Amino acid sequence: MLHCKFCKNAFVINILLVWLATSNAFAFGTVSLLGQNTEHERITRIALECKTIEQLNCFEPRTLDSLAGKKGTFGAVGAPDPGPTLFRFFAHCSGGDFLPTFDYPRSKEKARQALELCRKYMIYHLNGALTRSEELLDEQGNLKTTEIPKAFPCGFAEKVDNRAKCQILKHLGAMLHAAQDFYAHSNWVDIANQNEPLGRFNPPGLEKRGPAPWLNLRISDPEFPEGLISGCGGIDAVTDGEGGCTGRLGKKRVDHATLNKDNGDVVPGSSVGKTPRGRLNNNFRFAVDAAIEDTSDKWQTLIELLIATYGEANGHKMICIIVSDDAETTCK
Repeated sequence: MLHCKFCKNAFVINILLVWLATSNAFAFGTVSLLGQNTEHERITRIALECKTIEQLNCFEPRTLDSLAGKKGTFGAVGAPDPGPTLFRFFAHCSGGDFLPTFDYPRSKEKARQALELCRKYMIYHLNGALTRSEELLDEQGNLKTTEIPKAFPCGFAEKVDNRAKCQILKHLGAMLHAAQDFYAHSNWVDIANQNEPLGRFNPPGLEKRGPAPWLNLRISDPEFPEGLISGCGGIDAVTDGEGGCTGRLGKKRVDHATLNKDNGDVVPGSSVGKTPRGRLNNNFRFAVDAAIEDTSDKWQTLIELLIATYGEANGHKMICIIVSDDAETTCK
């Protein structure tokens, strides 16, 4: 829950609530307020937390708090919501709307381009995490203690905390946020309402299970899934010259409110959705389960790249530093 220490009157509080309500419209939740249930945090924790003492490459408690967020904080995964990418469709895999009707006010190609831009955004942050990892070690392969948080935790506001580990977590969080939102905002897992005709208010679903192969970032040019769409939304829809989500000549588009599965109770295998599309046919549960699997796979992708790029010894040391709460002791 957020605490507003400096609010002087009800007007300021109302502004805060309006902002939070708006952020709720663009992603799995990042706070426990206004219908959100910290879905990003819960998905990230389930995927990356250490479940046994012997488990390798999992995130230790304080570092996981920094990545996933905890009560009163957004964490690196939640940082894209209060940040400058809140209303940008590419950071949330929105804006990929299309229906195969003769009068739909947007082309199939432009819908695909929007989703491909979201994938490129993930690759950008994957490469950012990989590049900043080099700064964790000196030329002899020793930990650079100035590049890890110790007394002060990481801060993820734009350009505030430039320590290498903090920037790695920031890049990783942005990538995971977008990947998780792909399942909440697209029709990848969806089963449409079988009792209603398909259309703008009942978009077709692809009825897939598990992570989308198209989002496997190890593959440079994957095949785009036929029929994949996401809902219109974000400030980009207002400025793209296509009439916003209302569309040109009043021809309305499939919007975010119709397709999103953002909010619900996250429990692996039995999650329950709260949005109309999420409640329908267990779509929220399927989206959460796919997002958990893909979150694990995205971290595994970075692990593989660290070893391939920096070698076995330095790569494993970098991985240890990224996940450890006390890297000076555990990562020698």
